[in-house]
Order: sequence, then structure tokens, then C-alpha cells
Amino acid sequence: MTLSVRKKLYLGFGSILAVLILMVGLIWKEVLSSHAVADEIRLDDVPEVVSYLIMIDEAGDVYRDATGAVTGVKGAIDDYYTNKQEFADIVAKLKLLEATSPGDLQRVEEIERLMAQFTESFEANIAPMLEGNYTFAAVMPLLRRYYNEFLIPIETMLNEVATTEIADTDTALLGLSDSFTTIEYTIIILSSIVFLLTCAIAYILSNSITTRLSKLDEVAQAVAEGDLTAETIVDKSGDELANLAVSINRMQGSLVTLIGSISTVSNEVKVVTNELELISQDVVSGASAQADKAGLIATAAEELSLTIAEVAQQGSATFEESKRSEDSAVGGRDVIRDMVASIQQVSQQMGDMSTQMNQLGSHGEKIGSVIKVIEDIAEQTNLLALNAAIEAARAGEFGRGFAVVADEVRALAERTTNATKEVAGIIQSIQAGTQEAVTFTEDNCRLVEIGVSQSEGAVNALEEIVAGASHVQSMINSIATAAEEQTG
Repeated sequence: MTLSVRKKLYLGFGSILAVLILMVGLIWKEVLSSHAVADEIRLDDVPEVVSYLIMIDEAGDVYRDATGAVTGVKGAIDDYYTNKQEFADIVAKLKLLEATSPGDLQRVEEIERLMAQFTESFEANIAPMLEGNYTFAAVMPLLRRYYNEFLIPIETMLNEVATTEIADTDTALLGLSDSFTTIEYTIIILSSIVFLLTCAIAYILSNSITTRLSKLDEVAQAVAEGDLTAETIVDKSGDELANLAVSINRMQGSLVTLIGSISTVSNEVKVVTNELELISQDVVSGASAQADKAGLIATAAEELSLTIAEVAQQGSATFEESKRSEDSAVGGRDVIRDMVASIQQVSQQMGDMSTQMNQLGSHGEKIGSVIKVIEDIAEQTNLLALNAAIEAARAGEFGRGFAVVADEVRALAERTTNATKEVAGIIQSIQAGTQEAVTFTEDNCRLVEIGVSQSEGAVNALEEIVAGASHVQSMINSIATAAEEQTG
């Protein structure tokens, strides 16, 4: 069963609390028992002992005052009746105390009966004698007989009862002392158990938490320093720290994937850049060749124009001039043919260059797609860093090192985003320049095609000029021949 850190803490301290509650329950039980014993001592044993002791004293006082009355002590008879009443009062009180104990109640009633017999015998047989002439020797033996017959049994029973009540009180006090000893031992034993249990729980929980936190902090510090080769954290406890370990493992894997993707994209950008450099060199070479051939076309056109003017002006020249015109026309025709061939080659190169420019545009679009992928990766990394920061905030102090890593990852994602935006701007500029070059190349192709068409017209015209020159030469030769013949 997997438990969270909170549940583990609740379980640990709940166990301690349960032991404390058990200790309090046992102590409370002993306290109630001690309280019951104390109440019994306070409300039953002690009052009974005191009452019996008072009864013994009052019984002795009754006999003393009776003896005083016989011996003529002044006021003794009044004290006799007073002590008699006090004895009756204490007997009534004892009846209430012994109401729940039939044997003790019966004994109190027996004491009451014996005292009543003594007082009745004294008042009936001795008290009347005291009002007249009597002799001490005649009354005292009778009083002594009443004493032995009624008061000695009372004193014997009272002594036995007092001894019994004192023993009961001692037994109750011993029970109370035992209860206090039990409470003391219970407190000591359960307090020791609580102490040992608390130490064990604290050690187990702290060792579990601090060990795993140290591992998490170690991996987080390694990631923060750029070391992504740390081994995966394995934590199967299923609590919050295990979830944090999973998040760190996912972040580390995402960083490895991200860096691999960035490396791949960088290589692709490098390859495309090299292709752009080669294409640019081809464009520069083609443009230079085009410029050279355009100059050659201009020169040939000027020479053609001069030749045509000479042919026009010297149409009626001599045979030698006609011969030179024919030679010049033939040379111009050859030059024009070469120029047409060169222009056609230039047109072919311009077409190839246009195709390469289009390919360059396609590569630019591919680079734009790669840049989009980098932006998506950076955005996902930023989201992962944000999720990691949220997990670190949930972990509190334990997630502080992880929060630093999350901030570094988020900063890396932002730098990656900015870099991709700059690269995207550069690629857009290259695409715009490439599009302009493509347009310029297509325009030049059209111009070259026009030049080729015009050059072919010039070749045809030169062919006619050569034919005309030959015809003129024939005519001049015929005229010369005719002239020579005529001359001759």
C-alpha cells in the first residue's frame, strides 16, 4: 500500500496519539478507582472509626458521671444525662452509616440495647437512692454489677468494631497507595513506550524523507549544471516525493530530447547554409558570364552595324572593296553565329539558375518548417519548465533546487525562441533575396530569348548580305570584265 508523506505523518503521530490516549485511559481508570477508594475512606471508613471512638468515649463518660453521682461529685448527674444524650446521637449517626451493612447495623443496635439497659437500671435502682440517705458501700457494688453486665460488653464490641474499622481503613489506604503506584508505573511504562515509538517514527520518517530529498537535490543540481547523464531516480513509494522524482526524470528526458532536436536542426541549418553558399557562388558566376557575353553582343552588334554601313556606302566600290565587304560579312555572320550559340548557352544557364533559385526557395521553406518545429519544442520546453516550477512550489523547501533548474530551463527555452526568431528573420531575408534573384533571372532569360531571336534575324540578314555581296561582286567583276573587254 502506497502512502503519501502527509498520510505517513498522520499515521506516525496518530500511533503516538493512540498510545497517549491509551495511557490517559489507563491512568484515568486508576484515578477513578483511587477516587472511589478515597470516597469510601472519607465517607464511610473514617466517619465510622471516628463515631465508634466517640461512642467508646461517651460510654466511658456515662459510667464516669454515674460513678461521680454515687460518690457525690457536684453536677455529675447533669453530665450523666448530657453524655447519655450524646451517646444516643452518635448511635443514631452510626445507624445511618451502617445502614448498608446488616451485620454492623445489628451490632450497633445491640450496643444501643445494652446502653439502654444500663441507664434504665441506673435510673430505676440507683438514682432514687441518691436522693435519700445511702451508703457508698451499699450502692457501689450495684453500680459495679451494672457496669460488668452492660458496659463491659459494649466496650468489648466497640473495641472490636474500632479495630475492624481501622483495619478496613488501612486496607483502603493500602489499596489507594497501590492505585497510585499503578498510576506511577503506568505513566513510566507508557511514557517510555511513547518515547521509543516517537523516536522510531521520527527516525524512520526523517530517514526516508531526507534520503530521497538528497537524491532529488543531487540530480537537480547535476541538471542545473548541465549534466544530463545522471541515472534515472527510482522511487516506488507513491508519495509526493515519488511524483517529484517522476517530474525530474521527465524533465531530464525532455531536455535530452530537446538538445538532440536542436543539434539536428543546427546540422540541417548548416547543410542548407552550405547549399545556399554554393548556389550564391553559382549565381555570381552566372551573372559574371552573362555580363561578359552581353558586352560581346554589344561589340558584335556595333561591328555589324559598321559593316552594314560600309556595305551600304561601298556597294558600288571596286572589286577589292566588294571582296573585303564579302569577307567582313562572312566574318560578321560567323561572329553572330558564335554569339547566338553563347546567348543560347547563357539562356540555358539562366534557366538552370532559375531552377536552382526555386530550389533555394524550397529549401528556405523547409528551413521555415524546421524553425517552426524548434519554436514548438521551445514552447513545449517552456510549458515543461512551468509545470516543473509548479511541482517545485508544491514541494516547498524540498523543491527549491528543482525550481532553479526549472528557471534555467525556461531561460534556455526563451533563448532558443529568440534564436529561432532571428534565424527565421534571416531565412525570410534570404527567401526575399532569392525571390528577387529568381525574378531578375527570369527577366534576363526573356531578354536573352529576345536577343537570340534578334541575333537569328541578324544572321539571316548577313546571309542575304553575303549573297548580295557575291552578286554585286559578280556584277562588278562582270562590269570590270566588260570594261576590260571593252577596254581591251
